[in-house]
Amino acid sequence: CQPCPADKQSPAGSTSAAACTFKPCSAGFKLTATGCVQCPANTYSGAGASACQPCPADKQSPAGSTSAAACTFKPCSAGFKLTATGCVQCPANTYSGAGA
Repeated sequence: CQPCPADKQSPAGSTSAAACTFKPCSAGFKLTATGCVQCPANTYSGAGASACQPCPADKQSPAGSTSAAACTFKPCSAGFKLTATGCVQCPANTYSGAGA
């Protein structure tokens, strides 16, 4: 019996190299035609994913994120502050710089 390449697997009783397919990807990666690649920034994936899921429009995440929990609110613009639900405008008689 001939082994599949290191990053591939096949079911018992396989009869050709064509039966060797890529192993499922780890969380934070997606499967492509050439193997597993890391999810880019502002996306995430769980184990075995064939696609990376985008973070919501007002959130960001680092490359290789493994769950939606990694998506955090983007820094706020000047005149806004970050709350548990996102950026909100500063009230009258207050101010903030960018990134508050």
